[in-house]
Amino acid sequence: MYTNRRNFLRGGSLALSSLLFPNRGNAAIKKRPKVRHFIYINLRGGPSQMDTFDAKPNHVNGGGLKGAKTQIKDLYFADHFAGLADFSQHMALVHTSSRVGAHELGRYYVGTGGFLPNPAQIQPGICSTAAWALAADKESDLPKVVSLGGALSAGFLDNDYSPYSIKPGQNKLKVDADWRERLLRSESLRDEYMKHSASQQIEQIQEELRYGRKATQLNLGISNKVFDLDNESPKSLEMYGKGIGKSFLQARRLIQAGVPSVEISYGGWDTHQNNTQRCQNLCEPMNQGMCQLIKELEVMDLLDSTLIMVAGDFGRTPRINENGGRDHYPMNTPVLLIGGGLSGQHIGRSSKDGMSLAGAVSMGELSYSIFRYLGFNPNDPYMHKSGRPLDLCPSKSGIAELLS
Repeated sequence: MYTNRRNFLRGGSLALSSLLFPNRGNAAIKKRPKVRHFIYINLRGGPSQMDTFDAKPNHVNGGGLKGAKTQIKDLYFADHFAGLADFSQHMALVHTSSRVGAHELGRYYVGTGGFLPNPAQIQPGICSTAAWALAADKESDLPKVVSLGGALSAGFLDNDYSPYSIKPGQNKLKVDADWRERLLRSESLRDEYMKHSASQQIEQIQEELRYGRKATQLNLGISNKVFDLDNESPKSLEMYGKGIGKSFLQARRLIQAGVPSVEISYGGWDTHQNNTQRCQNLCEPMNQGMCQLIKELEVMDLLDSTLIMVAGDFGRTPRINENGGRDHYPMNTPVLLIGGGLSGQHIGRSSKDGMSLAGAVSMGELSYSIFRYLGFNPNDPYMHKSGRPLDLCPSKSGIAELLS
């Protein structure tokens, strides 16, 4: 049997364990709003930090950007993120550093919170871990994790936390009257058969039946309408914008409906050539959609109870190459956090030319802090149904500046 998740959960106002950075001192956790939702914006390909959230205005390495001043001291976003810079009082930029510079490895490393692949054990993606921590005990028709464009699997976690993958605005669960009647009939026949079957006592069969009933409920219920964007007003669609904007709109609908964890995949950031123009093309629609998402979450009083993580495979070289691009540079991989009661923190600092970095942390230390925000102690292992204790976080300490 699984260990009761309640034993792992901690309220946001509880005292924090002293197992934090030894070189940063102990920190008492501050009273903050309880986080109930998690959004991971996965920038596939690895975005340039110099052209996104750590711009270097007036330096040749900056690529000619003037920079958008944020409300965080000495921090500039790229010009194309001027709108997001206006919300920086709700953010924290965390510089992580590693030597993982290959796309698939980097995606796994960041996407699992700091683990490297292990053929003996598939680690859950960070969205599945977040859903495990945040999902209410009560049953819901809606999936606990929704992926808009692809996500890592739930690994060794229960199948309840496997991502349900769709395209924004796609509702694969719509059924007409004929299908509805057939579903109800098959459900009734299955239940009648199982009453007289010896296999109903087998745990795997019980689990299969439970998932089948949930799928039927979702197909027949009104909750699947959350996946439709057809009922959104033309004005709302315009405010979010086309392309990636639809993903942000879909994420808002999912969070509003109570889905604990959402991943948005946004590719195209592998800018070995023509970096400046390509980043502008990617940033502008992202800025529009994210700004609208933040505005609406704030109006709905959901921003403080939602933690948004923006990260890619790794960072990119401060110097621009001969093709006008930037190459892989995992030594500076910034992660932007938004919401969750954050108040304008900056962890780690890069130099004016972007070539050196001080005060960086590992991805494991960041994920430890994120998991604390989500309400559970990463030092407590997850008890697998096989009886083995398994780690959900590779680090045993977090970032004092985020948790104090």
